[in-house]
Amino acid sequence: MTLSEIARATEIHKATCAAVLASLVSHGCIRRTDDKCYVVGPEMVHIGFAYQRRCPPFAFARHEMFKLAEQTRLGTSICVPDGDELVILDMAGDLQPEHLPSRIGRRIPLAPPLGTIFKAWSSPDEVRSWLALMAKQYDLNFDDQVSVISNIRSRGYSLGSEQDFDIKLDAVIRRLGQEDTDLASVSVALMLADKIRAYRDTDGVVESTTPFVDYIVGPVFDHRGKVVMSLQLFGAPGQIRRSEVQSLATVLLETTRRITLHITGGPSQSL
Repeated sequence: MTLSEIARATEIHKATCAAVLASLVSHGCIRRTDDKCYVVGPEMVHIGFAYQRRCPPFAFARHEMFKLAEQTRLGTSICVPDGDELVILDMAGDLQPEHLPSRIGRRIPLAPPLGTIFKAWSSPDEVRSWLALMAKQYDLNFDDQVSVISNIRSRGYSLGSEQDFDIKLDAVIRRLGQEDTDLASVSVALMLADKIRAYRDTDGVVESTTPFVDYIVGPVFDHRGKVVMSLQLFGAPGQIRRSEVQSLATVLLETTRRITLHITGGPSQSL
């Protein structure tokens, strides 16, 4: 990218951006090319390896991630919690999926409904707090959300969009009802919601007749039984068929179990 492109992308004044880039160049983190563009420099390799040495599970998981991508011919990624955010550490297969908000280094708020895989095996108090926050933010029934956690724990994996889709849909419908909106528009929105929900069963899980899923997420546990990492399988829209989910999930969970055993971890038995 050029100086102007970087300044626009980061929303930093061009002069300030030039000074920051010059400092990064001096430390070898980036390099200025002959055509006045900036590219990643060799020092970034050292920084990356420094993190890898500090986090041995990542090195092993990264190797397993590439094997998983080759075996399934799908996109794969590694995600870890960092404070109140989730960070995508690495990806294999489709590195720039246009259909999903997935990029290496991307940070996503660790807030309902995203990141439920990291809460499903937590203590009862943590699970209650997570579900209470979700119920409050999206005006949902608390008891109805318990089934989401139960489904993840009983299967051992999470299916993309099985929860956040309904939450976002309900939020849109509530906003339409609260605002001074044309009655015909509200009626159309409600009819659309009914049509979409016709594809789901009473537990809020996509029925077997729904042909595709977005992604499958498996947990990696540490020695305390805490989910410290997740591996995702994802494909282009329509690539992961419902009929293939069980076989793909089996391969994914075999991979996450190997990583868990490598770090001498195991799932928590708390209910």
